[in-house]
Amino acid sequence: MRYHLLDAIRGLALLGMILYHFCYDLTDIFNVSLEWFSGQGIYYWQRINCSVFIILSGICAHFSRHLLKRGLTVSLWGAAISLFTLLFMPEQQILFGILTFLGLMMIFTALAQPLLQYSKKEPRFFLALALVLFLIS
Repeated sequence: MRYHLLDAIRGLALLGMILYHFCYDLTDIFNVSLEWFSGQGIYYWQRINCSVFIILSGICAHFSRHLLKRGLTVSLWGAAISLFTLLFMPEQQILFGILTFLGLMMIFTALAQPLLQYSKKEPRFFLALALVLFLIS
């Protein structure tokens, strides 16, 4: 079953990220001067795009049938990008990027699935646990 609203929001977030990274590459890698790209609004644009994409990925993980396999694949792509930037762009090296983050969270979610199923029976305990973990992090 497709959720067209989720697909539309994810598509907009993806387009926003592509546009942001295109402008970032122009300014930080190819030294093209884009005056508007250095403003405070760009900081918020990046954070909002990233946050929306992470939240949507978490929501959509619920619908995945092969979350562990997908998490391993995404993590490997993140590792490939880290290796590429280390070898060819050490001044722009990415050690723990969004793909690594999303892949590891997919793996963690897949491994924690039995515990998450139990949380439906004891929601207050898991809400308290989530709050404590949030405060710690």
